[in-house]
Amino acid sequence: MDRTALLSPLILGLVVLLIAITCFVLYLRVRLLERIRKDLQTAQTRHLEAEHRLSLILDAASDPMLLLRVNPHDGRFRLIAANRAFALEAFPEEGLAELGDLLDRDIDDVAAILQTKSVSRMMRGRENLDAAVRSGHTVTWDDQWEDGSGRLMHERSDIPILEGDLCTHVLRVAHDVTDRWRHQQEMLALEANSYHSQKMEAIGNLAGGVAHDFNNILGAVVGKTNVAISRMPAGHYAKEPMDDILAACRRAKSLVRQLLDFGRPDPGKRSSVDLTGVVRDVVRLMRSTASARIRFVVELPERGLTVDADPSRMQQVVLNLVANAVQAIGPQTGTVRVSVVSGGEGEERTVVLSVVDDGCGMSNEVQQRIFEPFFTTKQDQGSGWGLAVTHAAVRELGGSIQVQSEEGKGTRFQVELPASEAGPSPTESGIFDRSILMLGVRDPGIVRLLLVDDEILILSAYAELLEALGCQVVRASSPLKALEVLENRDEAIDILVSDLSMPHMSGLELARCAKDLRPSIATILLSGNLGREEREEAERMGIGACLSKPVDVGELRRIIDQLLGRANGAPEAIEQLALPGL
Repeated sequence: MDRTALLSPLILGLVVLLIAITCFVLYLRVRLLERIRKDLQTAQTRHLEAEHRLSLILDAASDPMLLLRVNPHDGRFRLIAANRAFALEAFPEEGLAELGDLLDRDIDDVAAILQTKSVSRMMRGRENLDAAVRSGHTVTWDDQWEDGSGRLMHERSDIPILEGDLCTHVLRVAHDVTDRWRHQQEMLALEANSYHSQKMEAIGNLAGGVAHDFNNILGAVVGKTNVAISRMPAGHYAKEPMDDILAACRRAKSLVRQLLDFGRPDPGKRSSVDLTGVVRDVVRLMRSTASARIRFVVELPERGLTVDADPSRMQQVVLNLVANAVQAIGPQTGTVRVSVVSGGEGEERTVVLSVVDDGCGMSNEVQQRIFEPFFTTKQDQGSGWGLAVTHAAVRELGGSIQVQSEEGKGTRFQVELPASEAGPSPTESGIFDRSILMLGVRDPGIVRLLLVDDEILILSAYAELLEALGCQVVRASSPLKALEVLENRDEAIDILVSDLSMPHMSGLELARCAKDLRPSIATILLSGNLGREEREEAERMGIGACLSKPVDVGELRRIIDQLLGRANGAPEAIEQLALPGL
């Protein structure tokens, strides 16, 4: 009894202690759970804030971005996030409203939706996503395509996100590099044009030097041949071979003229040229020389259309284009269509020449080079100069030339030139009249010429030509000797005939000194390569005439007559740079 009475308080105390301990434990657990809950809330809040900040950053980016989750079992990709730039690119009208339908979908489903509802190309290049996962490194690639505004280019990057050695996500970023790419293309084009211009300048300088020396040789051949013809009796057996020599020289002169046209483009002596008449003449010539299998179709207006151009240069442009069309057809049956129409209005009125053939056509690579000198696809026929000279001539005339071609379907050349308001100028026949050598000049007994050339053969040939015209010729093989003649000779010298390019002193400088010594003397300059600057200087000095080598005898006689007909001894300038015939 007493023992029971003693244990009851002890048991009660133990129970109370146990209850107290339990309550304390529960209190600690509640506090711990509360702290864990607060920490979780804080972490969740921070996570949401971080996601919001990341979302703001991604949405602020102008580049479209996609975040794809990688399934570790099968390697499939699932879209879990995208930024505003992607939404606006994929759905310009709906924007973010449509983006929700794409999230948490397999990449194939996303690609199918974009293919039907959007023009976005963000799902292209699946193999690059796989490569980024396998390598663990960023894979960058270019995506090019064309739309209504032209060619576009995006630089796309697939960036793997790793957890340890495992790739769990891939971030795809597309950067629009179209402007940079176009700028690079423009820089490459400028660099190519600069290189091409330097190459053309070098070839032009070479062409000018070759033309000058070759014209001197031609001058001697033509001069001696004409003198020989003048001394032959009628019906002489050697006359026909001499005619062949002159014909060959005429072809050589045409080639030299092409060299000069390319090397130093010069408008020459311009006049109003009826382009329709030029086309008729060229087509008539080509019909007689081309294959019978080639049909020519000419479409010309009833009223002629004129352009302001050098007549010989214009004939060369048309002839080169038509000849190129004939060669493009080759031995096959085909058609060459040549047309001239009026374009533009008012002050912008133009004349458009079109030459179209249904020949072999050209690839894009060939079209890029057709206006380069020496470039030809006709190894056994072409010299590579025709279209280069044509391009240079059209450019010098203030016009443009365009080409459209496709392999196997033919070619179309279109030349557009400023129209001339004036009517066509009278043209010369271009026929060489050898009897001119026997006619002499007006009042030959009083014509005294001082002929100056540092090439002895040229000096001899031109002296004999002038003497055949009935002139009294004093020869000088250098400008210094010519000045000695002018200073020491008592007899009058009516005309100074001088080469332009000579050692120690040019023809222009000699003419200036001659004018100081004898104010009444007239001057004729001869040159195998007369540039624009020299011609303008000759005009300012009042030079009587400038003739291109080899000299046309008929023109030389006409100009001597004109210079002798000047009452005041100060003739106005006469330009004769493109002489017909020889």
